[in-house]
Amino acid sequence: MNSPDRNAEIQDGANSRAHGNQPVRKRGGAKRFFKWGAIGCGGLIGLFIILVIIAAIFASSEEDPPPRRAATPPAMLQGGGVAVSQTSIDAGTFNTCALRENGAAECWGGNTHGQSAAPAGSFVAISAGDWHTCALRENGAVECWGWNPDGRADPPAGTFVSISADRGYSCALRESGAAECWGWNDDGQANPPAGSFSAISTGWRHACALREDGAAECWGWNEFGQADPPAGSFVAISASSFHTCALRENGAAECWGDNDSGRTDAPAGSFVAISASGNHTCALRENGAAECWGQNNEGESDPPAGSFVAISTGLNHTCALRENGAAECWGGRNEYYEGQSDPPSGAFRVNAPPPANAPTTDLSNAPSSAAALTPTMSDVVAESGSTTGASISAGGWHACALREDGSAECWGNNDYGQTNPPAGPFVAISAGGVHTCALREDGSAECWGWNDEGQANSPAVSFVAINASTGGAHTCALRENGAAECWGGNDYGQTNARGGSFVAISAGWGHTCALRENGSAECWGLNPDGQATPPDGSFVAISAGGNHTCALRENGSAECWGLNEDGQATPPAGAFVTISASYGHTCGLREDGSAECWGLNEFGESDPPGG
Repeated sequence: MNSPDRNAEIQDGANSRAHGNQPVRKRGGAKRFFKWGAIGCGGLIGLFIILVIIAAIFASSEEDPPPRRAATPPAMLQGGGVAVSQTSIDAGTFNTCALRENGAAECWGGNTHGQSAAPAGSFVAISAGDWHTCALRENGAVECWGWNPDGRADPPAGTFVSISADRGYSCALRESGAAECWGWNDDGQANPPAGSFSAISTGWRHACALREDGAAECWGWNEFGQADPPAGSFVAISASSFHTCALRENGAAECWGDNDSGRTDAPAGSFVAISASGNHTCALRENGAAECWGQNNEGESDPPAGSFVAISTGLNHTCALRENGAAECWGGRNEYYEGQSDPPSGAFRVNAPPPANAPTTDLSNAPSSAAALTPTMSDVVAESGSTTGASISAGGWHACALREDGSAECWGNNDYGQTNPPAGPFVAISAGGVHTCALREDGSAECWGWNDEGQANSPAVSFVAINASTGGAHTCALRENGAAECWGGNDYGQTNARGGSFVAISAGWGHTCALRENGSAECWGLNPDGQATPPDGSFVAISAGGNHTCALRENGSAECWGLNEDGQATPPAGAFVTISASYGHTCGLREDGSAECWGLNEFGESDPPGG
C-alpha cells in the first residue's frame, strides 16, 4: 500500500456534495412538478463523466483515506475497572456530533451519507467518524448510522461501555474490558489484542487502548511509530492518523509518531483531557483552558479564551463545550467546509450517565436532565384558541381543512390522491406537496397521497402536532415531550431535526421550521432564498412553504420571508388565527372562520370554498 502524503489534507469526495439548483415549478402541467436548472444535453453528459470520475475516487478512497481522529474517553474512572466513555461532543472529519442534556444526539456539518442524521432517543456517548457515526445507548447497545461499506455501521449485538469511531471502522469495549472492532481492516486496525482494557481510541489506520494498569497498547499501521507507545502508565489516550497522544497520571501529555507541524510536541504542564487529530492536538488544562499544538492552517489550533469541560479535534477543526453546555468550534473553514464548525445554539450534556451495565462510579456532579416539556394541543396552536390543532393547510397544489365535526375536506390537484381524505374525525391536518397527513384524537397520524420516499409512512406512535411537507417529500411531527421527529426525503438536511423541545413544527419543500417555547423561530435545511432565516422576535404559529415561510405574531399579523415571485410572501393586512404556507401560495383563517389565500392559483388552490 502506498504511503499517504503526510502534508496534504486529503479530503477526497468532499467536493462531490450535491448543492442542487433551486427547485422550480413547471407551469402548465400537474404530472411533473420540479426541474433542476436548465442543463443542456452536453452539460448532462459532462456531469455524468464527472460523476463517474468521482465515483471512481470514492471506490479507491479506502487505500488512502483522509487523516482524522476519533473519540477518546477523557480519563479513567476512579477505582480501576473499565472506563466508561462519557464523550458528549466529538468532531469528525466533515461533521460534529454532540449530546443534548436529555441525551438526544445532534449532529451538524456534512451529511453526504447520512452521518449527521442521528436517530431519536437518548444516548450516553457519541463518536463521529468520517461518513458514519456511532453512539452508545443507556442500556449499553451501540447504534451506528451513515455510510456502511465494510460493515462499519453494523455494530455487533450485546452491550458495551465505551465507543470510538474512525475512518471506515469502529471499536468498543465490553463490560469485561474486552475490545471488539468492526469495519475496514486493511492494516489490522480492527483486530484488537485479547485481554481487558479500560479505555480505547481509534485512529485513521491504527487503534490504541489502555490496560487496567494504565499501560498503552496499539495495533494496526505503524509506519511512523504511532503504534509504538512508550512504557509506563497513562490515564487517557487518543489515537490520530500519524501520531498518538496520552496523559500520564500526573497530567503530563506525551505524544509519539510522526512530528510534522509539531503535532507531537506537547507543551509542559498538567492537562485533564486530550484529543489528537490528523495534524494537530488539543488538550484542557486543570482550569479548563484549551491549548493546541501542531498544524494551524485553518485556525484549528487557535482556541478561544475561557474555560471548557470537554474538547474534541477533527481533521482541521476543533469543538469544545463550555461549563454551561454551550458548544464552541474553531477552524475548518476551507473549500470543503460543510458547517462542522457552526454548532447549534442551546446546551449540550456536560457529563453523561453511564450505560446501565457499566461499573458503578460517582456521578454526583453530573447535571440533571432537562425537565420534560409536554406541550398540549393548545400550546402547539395557541393562536387558534382551541385544542383542534391546525384546521386549514395549503399543500403544493391543493389545500385541506377540517369542518367543525372533525371531517377533512380537500380541494385542488389530486393526481396522487392527496385530496381524498379518509373518514374523520381529525384534530389537526397538514397538506404536503402531493401528500396529506392528519392527526386522530388519540394522537395517531394518518397520511395519504404520494409516498415515493416514505413521507406518508407515519410511525405508529402518538404525536401532539404534525406537519407534512409542503412541496417536498418529508414529514415532521412533535412527540409528547416536544422533541421533533422527521421522516422521508433528506437531500438538504430537512429531516435532521434540532435537539431540544419545540411547541410547533412545520416542514417545507426542502427546509423545516419550528417554534421554541419562548416563541422564537428556528429553521434548518435548504436556504437559497432566505426561507430558513427567520426574523427575530416571538411568534405563535409558523408554516414553512416551498421556498418561503410565514408566521403569525402575537397580535395575529402575518409575516413572511423567502421567495415571493407569485406574491406568496406578501400577506394581506389584518389578524389571522392560523396560517399555512404552500409551495407557491399561502392561506390563513380570519377570526370569523373565513379562509383567505394569496399567491399562485393555477389549480384553484387560492380559491377556498365558502361555508
